[in-house]
Amino acid sequence: MTALPAPEHLAQLLAEDGVAVSGAGEGDAAFESALQAAVAETGGEGGGLGLIVIDHTPDDLAHLRNIAEDVLAVRGADGPLASEVPATVIVRSPEGVAAASDSHPPAVVSQAATAMAVEPDYPASVAAFARSLDDAAVIPGPLAAGVGILLAAALALTAGCEARRAGRRK
Repeated sequence: MTALPAPEHLAQLLAEDGVAVSGAGEGDAAFESALQAAVAETGGEGGGLGLIVIDHTPDDLAHLRNIAEDVLAVRGADGPLASEVPATVIVRSPEGVAAASDSHPPAVVSQAATAMAVEPDYPASVAAFARSLDDAAVIPGPLAAGVGILLAAALALTAGCEARRAGRRK
């Protein structure tokens, strides 16, 4: 088991190319290149994605999320890396995935991490994570439209009832 670099170092690696590999995969140019391409394909919506890959799974999977949150804390809202470190940080280990985000709700990020965890191919799992985020983002639009239609219908019905009631009083 390799000791994990400090959050500041991980944040710097993410600022460079969106990927930080620690442990067994470190230095594997083909692996890192495939991960960089996968992260780049997700685009920069929502502040972008950053991926940290570690070669061991901690006993407590919450530690993976803590790593992501620590990197986001280094990023800060207006720190020197704020515009360079992605707003969503994913930590992937052989047996777990966790993420933290400054731009997506925790429930959506958790759902995306679950989608990523079931995909054994690491580059493909990045796409699964991004798809899950995109799917969650699509839902509020139609939902808001539906609520708007219901409110308009309720207002029209209320106006009609009031007009009928006013007509009876005359």
